[in-house]
Amino acid sequence: MCCEHFPSDSHEPALGTPFSGTLRTAMEGFTKLYAKRYKADRIRMISVAPFFVADSLEELEGWNVPTDMMFDRPATCAEFAKVVAFLISDDAKFITGTTLKVDEAYSAGI
Repeated sequence: MCCEHFPSDSHEPALGTPFSGTLRTAMEGFTKLYAKRYKADRIRMISVAPFFVADSLEELEGWNVPTDMMFDRPATCAEFAKVVAFLISDDAKFITGTTLKVDEAYSAGI
């Protein structure tokens, strides 16, 4: 599967990845709604929207991977897991109702 344009997120859908953009919009809406619904129960809702995550570039063969990534490679699965581990930790207990984009600033939407 190839992507023609970057990024593809809920604020900047791309023709090359129509499902990703529309599903991310739904995910953000779901996250916001249920964060409000379960706030009184101290249940947090957070979604994470990654750009590319792979342990090697070979895993992304066939994808239109940008050549200007910050560290010349995508985030590894372990690196991405650390982001999620932080979000579920007590250190992030006041974060809820939002989507964290782990995308190396590819999305320009505010």
